[in-house]
Amino acid sequence: MFGRRNKQRSAGPRRYHRSADAMGVEQGGRTVLLDLRSEQYFALDDVGTRIWALLDESRTVDAITGELTRTFDVPESVVRQDVEEFLATLERERLLVVE
Repeated sequence: MFGRRNKQRSAGPRRYHRSADAMGVEQGGRTVLLDLRSEQYFALDDVGTRIWALLDESRTVDAITGELTRTFDVPESVVRQDVEEFLATLERERLLVVE
């Protein structure tokens, strides 16, 4: 308007947290999630369980990747790829909220 271009604000990094429609139960280092809408169950391994625990608060991929890199002896690039794929799956299944 008035000959100026509107500058879009940088959206910043996406933040993720658990959906209120997902319930998880941890036992023996593994977690079973229940989607309360679809009544579908999902089984998580130890790494998925750790990520799910971190999602009790709103977090970025960088924050999750940093925490897992400090916990596991795995290169950051490998951790980041796994985190991004896992979060994409949870998002697709509507088990988390993206801000």
